[in-house]
Amino acid sequence: MPYLWAEQHQPSTEADLVVAKKKIGEVKDFLGSSAHGRRLLVLKGPAGCGKASVLCCLAADLGFELVEWSPAMRGSRSQASAQPAGESLADAFLRFVAQADRYRCLEPSSSPAPSSSDFSRPASRPRIALVRDFPFTLLESGPGEASKGSSVFIERFTAMVNSGAVQRAVFCFNDAREDHKLVTRLLAHVDSRAVATVMFDSVPRTFAQRALDGAARAEGLPPGAVDTLALSMECGGDLRHAMNALQLAAGGVSRVAVNGTGRGGRGQ
Repeated sequence: MPYLWAEQHQPSTEADLVVAKKKIGEVKDFLGSSAHGRRLLVLKGPAGCGKASVLCCLAADLGFELVEWSPAMRGSRSQASAQPAGESLADAFLRFVAQADRYRCLEPSSSPAPSSSDFSRPASRPRIALVRDFPFTLLESGPGEASKGSSVFIERFTAMVNSGAVQRAVFCFNDAREDHKLVTRLLAHVDSRAVATVMFDSVPRTFAQRALDGAARAEGLPPGAVDTLALSMECGGDLRHAMNALQLAAGGVSRVAVNGTGRGGRGQ
């Protein structure tokens, strides 16, 4: 079955990350005891710069469980026992952010449907609510009821964060101008003491090439079969884009044995 190298070769530990150590340390501070009451972490940076990868690796290393928001979770079978019938997107999102660290019912949609008792049973490990795909439609201004609805959502979100109802939530945003405007509106009245922000830069060319070379070796590509230097220069610091380009460029390249196994397609 086809698969994306950008997903297959994601870093799994802190040592695998191709992000500046200072940024890794700032995220680790939020997850550790030095957060000093900060409950919401905002990660900003260009696409493919490793925002979510840093969080995923550190969470695994520190023993946290990540629960990620997805629009598909709303109304999914795995949420049936906990989600009220006809729940709006705003209600579903706020419930997710507030309850992800406390209830076992909030599982990815691929998980088995929980029993009714799961709703009140605490999670076995501390959890982090990760939001990579923020529902920006909840913030968009419009005429009449649409504008009123976005204002009500922001008021409810602000009250939840300021009251302490949100614990260990992480939002990832790109650095696009429109995203910046909406995020500024979302956090305008949130207590700054409850929020930590980490700004990410594009992945440096040398770091990107190192990651591409590692993926090429793992996929059994002969040395020099693909110009990883050129790909790392062309990707503009977007490592995900570079990985996709590497996979595309390697489509017609014969593979060599890796650990005694020939690599054709996904490999066995």
